[in-house]
Amino acid sequence: MANIGKVYPSKKDTWIVLLMWATVLGTVFGNVMIFKDTRSPIGTLAFALFCTLPVIVLCLGTLLATRYTLTHKELLIRCGPFKHRIPLKAIQEVKPQRTPLSSPALSLDRIHIKFEGSKLGIYISPENRKAFYRDLVSRTGLKQSGDKLVLEDAPQTR
Repeated sequence: MANIGKVYPSKKDTWIVLLMWATVLGTVFGNVMIFKDTRSPIGTLAFALFCTLPVIVLCLGTLLATRYTLTHKELLIRCGPFKHRIPLKAIQEVKPQRTPLSSPALSLDRIHIKFEGSKLGIYISPENRKAFYRDLVSRTGLKQSGDKLVLEDAPQTR
């Protein structure tokens, strides 16, 4: 039986979406130009496809499949071909953060999830942060303290 949960799509900043689409379209355009040049040897054509196909798949996969699923036991993070699983009992703190650090998020309006087993934690950007917080509180021992979630027993830090 599948462990089905509530799915939260990633919030998407327009500039990030446009940048990813520009990458895809620029890559496709570049390949079309290579293919139009009938003087290009078959090796050049094959190499162009070999190099650019992963870029296209990665960009489109990230745009279309970045989401966060809360089950009763874990937070499943999906960003294109990449997957992370965080046990809910390992989550120690959740707080808003605006950062350009690499993460499975399509917006800079993120939340930082600090959890056991990770020094850095992870940044995500659920589209409906309030509902995500409510759902997370109902499934864990976290409580809301201002704009962040903390463990009830943990001392509050700034």
